[in-house]
Amino acid sequence: MRTVSTDDSSLTRRSAALARLLRDTRLNRGWSQQTLAEHANVSIGTVRKIESGQSPEPGFFVIGRISVALGDGLDTRQEKSSVQEAVMDLLFAEEARLTME
Repeated sequence: MRTVSTDDSSLTRRSAALARLLRDTRLNRGWSQQTLAEHANVSIGTVRKIESGQSPEPGFFVIGRISVALGDGLDTRQEKSSVQEAVMDLLFAEEARLTME
């Protein structure tokens, strides 16, 4: 079973990594935040919050939608793997947090 730390510093690092990865992947794709929001069927505010680190624990379905939208535009296996790994880390952290409540 995969374990992911849920302490604040670990969460902050994962959020920052996701923010960078999301922004870099979006920009490499040539998409604006609005374009990503439309493809992922989320609000532009959600995209902005994740990219700025203001949303440290985006919801499961939001991450899934963004991952699918960006995954459709990724050209290499390495890019897809990086996005999937960051997304999975956040999903496992969310699962761990929910089971602790």
